[in-house]
Parts: sequence; structure tokens; C-alpha cells
Amino acid sequence: MNRIIWADTLSDYALAASAHRRLGAFCDAAACYPLLSSASGAARLQAALRPYGSALTAFSEIVRGADPADRGRFLAAQLEWSDATPISLAPDAPPSALLDALMRSLETGRPIVFDAAATGAKRPPAPSPSIDGARLMIVNRNSALSLPAALYADATGRRLITLETLEDLEPQLSGQRPASVMLASDRHDFTKSRLQALLAWSQGADGPADFGILSGRSAKQASGIVARLLMHRDFHAGGQSLMRPPDLEPIPAAAMTPMEYYVIGAHGNEMHLDHMDDEVLCGANAAPDPSGFDCTRNCPYDNRFAAREIPAHALLLLSCDAFTLADGLAPPGVNLLMSLLDGMAASVLAPFKHVQFNEGLILLAGALLKGGFSLGGIARRLNERARNGTLPDPAYLVLGDPELTMAAQDPIVAARVAPEPGGLVLELRSNGAPALETTIAYDPDDTDGPLPPLALEPLGETLRDPDIFYTLTPRPAARALTITLFARDRLPKGPLLFRVEQAARLGPVDHDDILGRLNRLSLISEIGLDNRAARCAKASILSFLRAAAGFPRPVELAMGQSMVRNIDALVAADFKSLRRASLRAMLEELEHKRVWISQRYAHAYPHIARAGPRADGVCPHCAEHTTCWRYEDTCLHFPPRRLWVCNQCGIIADVPAEPTATIALATVAALPAPTQRQTFTIANCTQDPLGIGYCLHFNAWGQLGIKADGNIGEATLAPGEEIERTATFHFPEGFPDDVVSMQFFAMTDAMDLYFLSQKMRAQVRHVQRGQTP
Repeated sequence: MNRIIWADTLSDYALAASAHRRLGAFCDAAACYPLLSSASGAARLQAALRPYGSALTAFSEIVRGADPADRGRFLAAQLEWSDATPISLAPDAPPSALLDALMRSLETGRPIVFDAAATGAKRPPAPSPSIDGARLMIVNRNSALSLPAALYADATGRRLITLETLEDLEPQLSGQRPASVMLASDRHDFTKSRLQALLAWSQGADGPADFGILSGRSAKQASGIVARLLMHRDFHAGGQSLMRPPDLEPIPAAAMTPMEYYVIGAHGNEMHLDHMDDEVLCGANAAPDPSGFDCTRNCPYDNRFAAREIPAHALLLLSCDAFTLADGLAPPGVNLLMSLLDGMAASVLAPFKHVQFNEGLILLAGALLKGGFSLGGIARRLNERARNGTLPDPAYLVLGDPELTMAAQDPIVAARVAPEPGGLVLELRSNGAPALETTIAYDPDDTDGPLPPLALEPLGETLRDPDIFYTLTPRPAARALTITLFARDRLPKGPLLFRVEQAARLGPVDHDDILGRLNRLSLISEIGLDNRAARCAKASILSFLRAAAGFPRPVELAMGQSMVRNIDALVAADFKSLRRASLRAMLEELEHKRVWISQRYAHAYPHIARAGPRADGVCPHCAEHTTCWRYEDTCLHFPPRRLWVCNQCGIIADVPAEPTATIALATVAALPAPTQRQTFTIANCTQDPLGIGYCLHFNAWGQLGIKADGNIGEATLAPGEEIERTATFHFPEGFPDDVVSMQFFAMTDAMDLYFLSQKMRAQVRHVQRGQTP
């Protein structure tokens, strides 16, 4: 049985950490790890450690009530450690001095004692050996979190490097590539801009294979993360494990049992996360936030579940803004990530900003996890592949240990067979794992030009399964190709054969013929046909077209290329069904009523890529960095669009690539009053008159009871004219504190659609008659 030593103060924590290897035998335990906590916090954290069969002991019980100044000497004597020259430290030593003493104690085996006369000399700098291929723990030595980080480095064999400030990180590692890096510092050091810079470095040529951050709301929380990481490591080393979810389907919160991992792909913000059909995971802490922000006050969510209650050691959150440590819109007391780390979770993989993901990426993340890939390796792959185009836009980070794996990863043997006409045969030997990966040399023409768009063609019926997928990552500099093959459940065992070949494309004749038939159907819809069966058949046909027109995408279906080459046969049955449904609908629907066709623009753009650094900018509302994305449709030829994503606010604008109007929302930082006026401007940037209609409101305004005046309107603008309009919103009594989103829609007389959004903190307080605001 392992034991957790509960320490009240940082100095006691340093003492217990310095002696953690000796305390095991003294406490009759396999291992002892310290935990910095109060009495109430220790009791709650004990519940998170219970699945590992650990016991909790107060440090004061071990030192038997010794005076804090004498605890070091008492501990050294009890552990028969007194023959070594002690390391003297002042009782009120700052975290940097405690860290220096702890590092010297762990390196030399000397005990720490507290002495009021101690000078607290700084630990002399150690020589700087090469760190290529090393496993590193890098800490901000002025942070109290450096002590739990130092303990974790010692227990796991990482090399500990100290920095005066995080700005010293890249100069310290310049020109070298460590195998793994954990970076430890206070929460407020990891701003959105700092996270963006760290991701750019970690994903670069000098970046480590595994990169993670160790941080938390406080040193107490960080010590709990470290304790759970070490408990879990020893639990696995003893041949035990927690329950592994059989698939990626969500589990009702009330039915959860302690799990090795849990994967969630859903919409969310910094404080709330959708879960299953009606559950909402909430980041509200047990204690109220010092700012008075209280999302539980009149909470509109009927089935709210505290995020800290999720009983999983590792969590993969494919949810926007989930990795927010500093400068978030929501206060720390309702931060979802911090709440998760108050419970059983010790490692969380999540994006730090708004991301674009789909079911395929959720399947990829889950398959890599179950296939034995490390959390850091999964984050690196998502950052490489969870995008289209060639420009990087990494977003996924790991809080916790990036080397953590949930399964053994067997080596994969890739055999390159003699080239065949049009391709190369590749053999992967599968042990039935959910995911396999290999990198092969590939240069079809033996030239220095760019690699052509490539695809996998499965050879053999076992791979022609709708639940088998792949991703391809070209490595142009090495003339190589990384192939990741994965399945919803498990891959077939044995040799798996594929042909690597140039991607098949849909011919213009087939494309135009199918579009022509669909357009003729649209003419029928103008007279009132919008039957559900007809819509389903039309959607099925368009899915084939978009699959062909949108290649390459982050995740591809293994048999997708066969579908492209045989699209005529595949759509024939759908067209037949569509024709019959249309005739039935014409007879039934046109007799009594008129129906309007529904246009869903979100699914009409197969090409989505970064527009380029010159198109990026600064958010007008929070001054954070914004990334511009380009939407192009080579399928149905919808007009191209541009979309801006702010690191903090998410999507703030989605407009035509060639706009005829300029629209701006006045910034509203917070909503403190029951009535809020919102001003916006619209300008005509053409040489012709421009007619435009507009509306704006808040997300879920009906559910939340928000009323509006003047939020819908029409205007005709002369060439170059600009107008200003104002809408007024009224919030009901008891409106809950939350992060809300105001959304603006406009459509011109040319049917160009504009969208703007602004996030803000709502902390509405009604003032009763006779009271002072």
C-alpha cells in the first residue's frame, strides 16, 4: 500500500519531498508522497486517491508534533539520516530557496533542517550538459509549484532545469531537441499568447516529442496532481488498472466508475461543457469565487454536474477554450479545467482556443489513446492533422504528464514492396490495436518537386469497412510519408495491405452531370417540394460529391478512393430513391401547402484552410491574437468566405471573402445592469446602393428570458455611406452569472451573409426601488 503524507505548509512539503524515498520504509508503505493541503482539502483529495488503495497520514503525526523549526532535525534522526551534513535553511525561506534546498537534498542525500541563522545561500548552478534526447522538467524557480515539480522529476527520473522566468525557455533549449518536456509555473504565467508561443516552439523542428504543462490554481492543487500521477504510475507498475471505457460513447455522469481515461467531444466554453443529451459539466468550485461571479445562481441547466466529480485519471477534451489557465473570460473559481483537476483527473489534453473538429478527429484521438500513444504524442498529431491546408495552427496542449500512455504499443513493421503501376504496396503488421502508425520513404517520381496528393487504397476485403480510417502526413524535407491507420473499435489482426497512390479525383463530366440533376430538383423545390425523404437522398448524394471535392482532409475513410472511382454506381440508387420520393412529395405536399427549401451553409465548404499570417490580426474586443481562415467551395461553388477566430473569444467574424459592407460591434466588456444598449455600425464599401437587413440577439435568448428592442431592422445605404444603430436588451430578474455570446446576422440584397459575435461576462444585478446601485 502507498501512503500520502499531508503537509500543512510549503516548508513541511519540502521536508517530506526530500525524504520521500526514506519515508516509505518508516511508514511501512511501498512509497510515500507528500500532498500540500488543508484539513478539509485533504479529506476531499483522499476520495480521489481511494481507487489506488492509498492511505493518508498527516505530516504532524510522523514528526509527533515537533516544533516547525525542529521538524527537519527530528525527521533526520527518526530516519537515521543524521550522519549526513544537513542543509540549513531559514524558517521563512521563499519558494526559490526551498527549491534549491530540495534539489540539493535529492541529489546528495542530505537532510534539510530549518535554522534561523541560516544564510540561505543559493544553490550553485550546475554544468549544462547536452539535453538532446533528454527527459526534462523545467520549472520557474520563483514559483511555489516548483516544489511538486521537483518531486515528480526525482520520482520519474526527469532532469530538473530551473529558470528565472519562462522567457528563458527557448534560449535555454536553442539548437537542442529533448525527448520530453514538462514546464511548471504558476497559472497566471500561461496566458493565451504564451500558450500560442509555446505551441509554436513545441511543434517546430527543435520541439520535443512530448510536451506538457504542470500548473494549477495553486501549489496545493499542483501537489495533488503530482500525487495522483505518482499513485497511478505505481498502481500500473503493480499490474493493476482502472476501468477502460469500451468505446467512445458518453457515459451518464451518475453511472461513472473510476476510469483510466475519458474522451469528450462537445461544445463548451471555459466554464461549461455539453455532455450527453442534456447533461452539462460545470466548472463551479465548491467555494464561491472571490469576484462574486456565481454561475450556480439561478442556473438554467436542469442537469448540471460538477466537473470535478468525473472519476477519470486522464481526460481528452475536444472542446473549444477548454485549456484556459490565465486571462480567461470566466474567473478561476468557475474554470472548467481547474475544476477537473480538483478531482481524480491528473492529466488533461485540450485545445486552448476555438478549434474546428469533427467525429473523425474524436475517433482518431480515442484510437491513438487506446493504441498506446502518449498524451503528448496525441496532442502533436492532432496539431499536425486537425486542420486543412499547409499553414500550421496548433491548439492542443497537455496539462499533466505528456508521456502518460494507457496501453502498450507494439512495434509495427512496414515493408516496402516493389512499385506497381500507379503506386506502391505497403504492408502493416497489426496486432489488433485500435491505431497503427509508420513513416515510409516515398518519392514516386524521384524528383525534388512537391509530393502529389496521395491516398491509400485498401487491398483485401477485411479493410473495406466503414469504420476504418487513416490520416496521411507528408514530410517533404525527408521525401517521406507518415501513415496513421485507426478504427472505431480495433483493426483486423495480421498483415494489412494498402496501395499508396495518387488520389483519385472526380471528373468534371460526372461532377457537372450530378450537379445538373440536383439543380433541376432545386427548381422543383421552388414550387413547394421539401419532403424529408427527398432531403435525405439529396444529402447522401452531396456527401459523395463533397468527399471527392474536399480531398485531402484531416481524416479519410479507408475505402473513400473506391467510392470516388465508383461514384456513378453509388449515387444511382440514391437518385432513384430521390426521384420516387419527389413524385410522392409532389402529389402529397403540393395539394395543401407551400414548403421552403433549407440552406445549410456550414456543410457546403469542403476546403477550409488558414488564409495566411497577413490576414491574421487583433481582436477588437479583447486585443488577443486572431487567426483568419479561408472557406472555399469547389463543389457547389458557393461564394468564398473568411472567418476570424480569436484566441479568447472564439469566432468573432464570418463574412464573404469579397465583402460589400463593413460592420462593427461596439465592445461590451461586461453586463452589470438589467438593461444593456448595444451600438453597431454598417458601412457600404461599394460604388452602388446597398440594401441590407440585420438582426442581433444573445445565444439561447428565449431560454434565458432576454427581451430586445430594435434588434431587427432594414436599411438602404448610398455608396460609401455609414450608419449607426442601437439595440436595447432587457435581462430578467434572477439572471444567472454566465459567459454569454451576442450574435449579429446581416444579409445584403445580393444574399451575402454576414456574422459577427462578441463574448462577454454577464453579472446582472437588479436594483430594487429605493436601493442604491
